[in-house]
Amino acid sequence: MGIIKTDFGKRKKAIIQHLKANQPNFSKMMQEIQAHLAAISLSNAQLQHFSQQAHSLHYSIERYNIVVRTLIADIQHKRDKSYILTDIQHVEETVDRMERETGSLMQFAEHLHHLEEEALKTTIKLKKAA
Repeated sequence: MGIIKTDFGKRKKAIIQHLKANQPNFSKMMQEIQAHLAAISLSNAQLQHFSQQAHSLHYSIERYNIVVRTLIADIQHKRDKSYILTDIQHVEETVDRMERETGSLMQFAEHLHHLEEEALKTTIKLKKAA
């Protein structure tokens, strides 16, 4: 055990001597590390800002989608309503046409009935004359 402890002690002393000899380099490295940490901190702040903007944009897109879906539903409803109104108009026009045709048919039937009566009268006159 004494050998390992001694080797470790020697390495520890060598590392400390190396650190003392290169202390200016370590100070420079610490400054660079602090600069990188500051940049990372700034980047994190920017990421948070971008994240908030992305969340806001997502919320706006969701609201826009709701508005668009509502407009589409309104248009669909109006189109359906328009079709219903068009169908109602078509039915009304068909009923009007059928009433006119029925009226014409009734007039024609009355005319035929009148002709039948005239034909019957003429037949009776012909039989009497014969």
